[in-house]
Amino acid sequence: MVRGQKMWESLILSAVVLRLLLLTNELGITWTRTLWCSVDLMILITAMEILVLLLFLMRALAILVGMTNNWQGKPRATRRSSMRVKLHPKRSEQILKDRWKVTCNLSEDESTTQILFEASTLSMDLHLRHKS
Repeated sequence: MVRGQKMWESLILSAVVLRLLLLTNELGITWTRTLWCSVDLMILITAMEILVLLLFLMRALAILVGMTNNWQGKPRATRRSSMRVKLHPKRSEQILKDRWKVTCNLSEDESTTQILFEASTLSMDLHLRHKS
């Protein structure tokens, strides 16, 4: 963005400087004739002004296309929000109940690590549910 902005500023500044050189030449100050012929200077200035105008139009078109891509007014999904799956509150409540049943109905031959894993999963779900 900054790089493009610097290019714009330098193009506009050089077009203005060349236009001032042409104006001083038209006013009778002849020192610009040592740099360029008057016709060549006019062609160069006109070409630069056309280039600046085309760049401006391309930038305006890019902004317009960027606005029309989001014509519904919905915010664009960020990486974080697009990865998260939002469940209906009733559905998430059912998932919590099912996990609690699994944790409570473990037989005695199940390993302790499985019980700890289920309990940690349940507490994480409760924590996330409480935050949202």
